[in-house]
Amino acid sequence: MGRNTRLALIFLAAILVVVIAVGLWENLRWRRERDAQCAAVTPLVNARANIDEIRRLSVGRPVEYSDRQADALIRDFGPQSDKGRSVSQYLIRGRKVLLFSESNSVMLVYFDEDGRAIIAECFLQ
Repeated sequence: MGRNTRLALIFLAAILVVVIAVGLWENLRWRRERDAQCAAVTPLVNARANIDEIRRLSVGRPVEYSDRQADALIRDFGPQSDKGRSVSQYLIRGRKVLLFSESNSVMLVYFDEDGRAIIAECFLQ
């Protein structure tokens, strides 16, 4: 193997290492964004906060969906996706959900028939 070939292989290996490192860093950043969303709402869900209290969170502007819109949400997310399965499990019989979307994450906060938070689930986009 010639000297130029070795240098080219070393250069390609270095580029590959940089690309992998950047990918891992981005993935970590996305997971932190998702975890921060959930951390912001967890105390309120544990306290069974009402829907208006959750709406005031500073983690984005929520979109509200009712159980009548569950099929459309499941179709949009994909029935086999984690988000689609979450909607089919929790958005039932008079319940509502607030969807908070960030650049790389989605948070779904579900409410019972009385408008009290019952669970929050966070996902990567």
